[in-house]
Amino acid sequence: MGKSKTVIIYCDLCDYYIGYVKTITIMNEKMVRIEYDTYGYDEAGLTFFVEYEDINILIKSMQEYIGSDIKDWRNLSLTSDYPQEPNLDFEIKTTHRLIRQDLLNNKIKLPQYGKISMKEGYWKKLLDEKSKEMQAN
Repeated sequence: MGKSKTVIIYCDLCDYYIGYVKTITIMNEKMVRIEYDTYGYDEAGLTFFVEYEDINILIKSMQEYIGSDIKDWRNLSLTSDYPQEPNLDFEIKTTHRLIRQDLLNNKIKLPQYGKISMKEGYWKKLLDEKSKEMQAN
């Protein structure tokens, strides 16, 4: 890990959420950040934090989630690699509605073995509001 103690191990265009980039960053020995951002942006996207008991569980979880062995991971923090712009015709508003719907219906695939959380903001507020609605009914 570098001076910031973070390592980006995955950054690629989303197959399902067209126009979004999925980035996975190991924050420290027990924490991973998973971000879904609109292409070319690095803020205001959907962000999950996954906390693990230890580095071994974190590595096992990421290997399963990404689908590759740790020996095949690249430290993208060093290379600053970023996916080429999608050359598909897409409407970002449509994709945003899809990712919003999947979030609210718990359909976004997330890693196993860790405690998942979100920081305050637009996306967490959406989930909290849905949770309140469900409790009221």
